[in-house]
Amino acid sequence: MLNGCVTTATLPITEAALRAAAGERSFERGVSYLGAVAGLQTVGNQIIATVRGTGDYLVVLTMGEAGAGGGLRGECGCPYGQEGFFCKHCVAVGLTVMRNARSPVPRATGMGPTRASDLSSWLSSLSREELLAIVCDQVIEDDDWRRRLELRAASAAADVPAISARVAGLLQAGEDFGQNKLVGQYGYLEGPETWHYARRVRHVTEVIGDLTRTGHPADAALVAEQAFTAIAEASRRASDRAGVIGVATAGLAAAHHEACRIAPPDPARLADFLAEAMVSGDERGEIDFEDYSDLLGAVGQDRLRERVTAAWTANPSGAGEQGALERVLWAAGDVDGLVKVLSADLDSHGLSHLRIVAALDKAGRAREALAWAERGLRQPNQQLADYVVERYCSAGRVEDAVTVRRERFSAAPSVAAYQQLRDVAERAGSWQPTRQWALGVLRADAARLPRLRRPGTQRVWPGWVPSAVLIDVLIADGDIDAAWESAEGLASDAQWQRLADLVLETRPADALATYLRLIGTLKKQTGDGAYERIAQLLKAARACHSRLGTSASFDAYVRSLREDQKRKRRLIRILDAHQL
Repeated sequence: MLNGCVTTATLPITEAALRAAAGERSFERGVSYLGAVAGLQTVGNQIIATVRGTGDYLVVLTMGEAGAGGGLRGECGCPYGQEGFFCKHCVAVGLTVMRNARSPVPRATGMGPTRASDLSSWLSSLSREELLAIVCDQVIEDDDWRRRLELRAASAAADVPAISARVAGLLQAGEDFGQNKLVGQYGYLEGPETWHYARRVRHVTEVIGDLTRTGHPADAALVAEQAFTAIAEASRRASDRAGVIGVATAGLAAAHHEACRIAPPDPARLADFLAEAMVSGDERGEIDFEDYSDLLGAVGQDRLRERVTAAWTANPSGAGEQGALERVLWAAGDVDGLVKVLSADLDSHGLSHLRIVAALDKAGRAREALAWAERGLRQPNQQLADYVVERYCSAGRVEDAVTVRRERFSAAPSVAAYQQLRDVAERAGSWQPTRQWALGVLRADAARLPRLRRPGTQRVWPGWVPSAVLIDVLIADGDIDAAWESAEGLASDAQWQRLADLVLETRPADALATYLRLIGTLKKQTGDGAYERIAQLLKAARACHSRLGTSASFDAYVRSLREDQKRKRRLIRILDAHQL
């Protein structure tokens, strides 16, 4: 290991990179750990340090090539870091590196006193023989490390059969998988196990890169494909919350593509591999068959389409099979084939119609796209309705557009649907009669619902409530008097308060009655949320009393309220804070 300062020329860490990797919360928490970093050292493109927190945590930061300004990865032994997240300890190390790069100082004075317990400092003090003894002891005790070292040894000897066997041992998810001590209590890769598995994938990727660079690119591609298969199997039993396995596998995909580029494989064999990966729907990283188009050539692309089509024909309802065939058809520009696939199993939400419309529209077949969109209007898909309305308006068929909006509003009334109806009806010059029709729809729906008594009464039916839409629509139209008249027995507490706020200046007595009823309901509740609402309602009630010239009555009401609620000390403190 090399002691000393780290410079941005070799390890370009920036505050932006740290924030992007950690997120704002972990970044801010990491700032407070700057003084806890010790034993900072570099090995190649890695920074190693110890950070003192709840325990002493070993942190490893890994950068891409010098000057790249990206590719920052952090590993830490803390619980959060072992789930694969870039934790506060990683941030602290990165910020320390930045500080030293701006003002280089010796580690002993730049990062505080070194303790004998610092792992990195202690290791750097050992001789080669002592380090070798530690490694041998660890190989006996740590099966995971032994497997990774065996892979490195096979790679150093360019022993491809041994590499293949070691990769299988590292990444397999069969019966022996549990012996690798990565699966959790319930047989899944999760938390720290995903972090360790991602590290294994990165080790395999490094070996594949070594094979490619040392003149074995064809073997490297085959080993990568073997690794993809093993990762796909393991991913079925993984919860990769931090995305670390996905990121590591994307690196493997890049290594595979590079090997294939240097030693182009047989197009048919490559097509078979890509088809299997696409159809399976497994997590195989960022494998994009279009990246291999030049390697596949016409023969390989035909083979790929043949294999994917056969898989879809055998299982047309399979998500993996259909998704793979759609991707191949999109890439080939076969719109008719794509429409055939999508129309074979139309869903009840209009999503298939929408994708067909998009494909035809992109191909410049606007008339066919509109016809499919019109067919899809029977489904509850807002995007299809928007498309049809836009096309109708562009073609001067505004009245037809109004009809579409009326049908959508009648099927699912909402404030948004009402506003969309108004926009197109105003263009058609028919807004007033259309408005009366829409309000009639809302009133008819509201009449079929049980009535609420007064503000503060909770709704007794679940889900969407048309009566709430009626009140909101009238408020949106600025027809406050009509909204107030319709609110009795229909409005929610939130709508009553909104209405009271709107009429406070013109109908202070009505607004005051509403505020007091709402306060009466909140008095039965506890918690800061309820107490803050009481304070805000009291302020509004005070404004009503002021306009009515009855401020003395308000003062008496507040005194009575405080006496009645005096056991709620938190409420009293909140009222004091609001000077009530």
